[in-house]
Amino acid sequence: MRAKALTTIILSLILGFFLDSFFTSLINETYFEISLTYLIFFYWCYAAPQQFSLLLIIATGLILDFVSAFFLGTYTLSFILFSFIIRSYAFRLRLFSHLQISLIFILLSSIGFTLKYQFIYPDGYFYSKLIFNFLSILILWPLVFGFCRYLRKRYAPDIR
Repeated sequence: MRAKALTTIILSLILGFFLDSFFTSLINETYFEISLTYLIFFYWCYAAPQQFSLLLIIATGLILDFVSAFFLGTYTLSFILFSFIIRSYAFRLRLFSHLQISLIFILLSSIGFTLKYQFIYPDGYFYSKLIFNFLSILILWPLVFGFCRYLRKRYAPDIR
């Protein structure tokens, strides 16, 4: 993977994190999260399962942990877990329709949301927040997919 493709992946994940933070502050409700970062990560794991190495996954997870000021390993551990799941089934997922793939990614993102908030904020977890997260991801996945696909075609054409 060339440096341009690597930079594209890392910058898109950081952009997703900052958009998550912006939308969370715009909603102004505690613990409500949209999880664009997970969706962008899922896209890159799905689109480039061979090029998206473990070292890159750990590096991007650590960068997001430092930027977000969460406990060290919050994003890293969830990225490793989800990359293992997606990379194991990446070529089988390509047989599914876009709707089925989006439902799988929505489910994975909701699991990531649940794990993060169960461990970090166990007192502030409600099912209404999970439902909000699920519905927001359902609406935003086609936009994230189109945006990341555009980035891949425009700035990282060597990723197959």
